[in-house]
Amino acid sequence: MQSSLSFGDPVTAVVATFGVVVGVALERFLTESEMVGSYEKTCPNRWLRWLFFWSSLTMLASLILRFMMGAAVQLRAEYVENQAHMPRFIKDEAFLIVFGVLLVKVGLSKEALGFMRSLIWFFVVAVVWSLIAMASGTDAGLARFWLEINAIQLVVTAVCRRLLVKKPGFVPQAMFLCFLAICYLTIFCFDLRMICNKANIPI
Repeated sequence: MQSSLSFGDPVTAVVATFGVVVGVALERFLTESEMVGSYEKTCPNRWLRWLFFWSSLTMLASLILRFMMGAAVQLRAEYVENQAHMPRFIKDEAFLIVFGVLLVKVGLSKEALGFMRSLIWFFVVAVVWSLIAMASGTDAGLARFWLEINAIQLVVTAVCRRLLVKKPGFVPQAMFLCFLAICYLTIFCFDLRMICNKANIPI
């Protein structure tokens, strides 16, 4: 009979559930996105329609992958390898649920400004999680790194949305999303490198 609680199965279940939820977010975006449908119906330029769709998809997909891989590595390190306490596990599980719900909201956005607004709220929650993680004893280097990149994405997304409010139109929408997609993809690559280092995966 085991004398200590094993988090192996709960961690696997939580990561799998998060994967299902964010999979729904991606599926809804690809099949039911009012934002993409409206833009494609009203924008006369084929190249802008292409740029708008692939930029927004890149943004959503990079976030889903970043948080899925980060959650898997962080939860396994915290609760399988180091056996952290149950309250911290419940805290991380609760935040993952919130992240999943917000990603579904992002995928169901009706227009570009709403898409960016949902992303801003997502990063606000991500920054809050990072601060709590740093205070509660999570790997200091990893938590600080995530705080920095989440804050960067929050600020960049908020600035782009503010500029788009001031200068709306088909071209600005596609261009701002393209710029954000490049930023998100770049940050994803840096985060992937950090995650691989923490997981002792050779790069």
